[in-house]
Amino acid sequence: MNRGVSAVARIISVSGLVGLSAVHTVWALGSPWPAKDPAQLAEAVVGQTVELPAAAPTAVVAIGAAGAGLLASGLLGRGRSQRVVLRALGLGVVARAAAGGGVALTVLGLPR
Repeated sequence: MNRGVSAVARIISVSGLVGLSAVHTVWALGSPWPAKDPAQLAEAVVGQTVELPAAAPTAVVAIGAAGAGLLASGLLGRGRSQRVVLRALGLGVVARAAAGGGVALTVLGLPR
């Protein structure tokens, strides 16, 4: 891959993952931001008004996204194992997005 394209892809990936981590950190701390209340947040994120995941699983997502961002930055190396992990994480994020919030709630054992 062209070095310029690779650098831009890395910047976009790291920015997205750090942003995802930051939002989940805010939610894990109890804020419904950018919504006004948890019901509006659930509607925006899951697509229906449901009970949101507890702070602990939300914090796990925040930590995981931060770790993926660190991995995507190249600071942990750029070898084959790093690429395999990044691709697996990417597939997980795309699968979650494609499946929708209801499936995510089912996986977490929360009511839909």
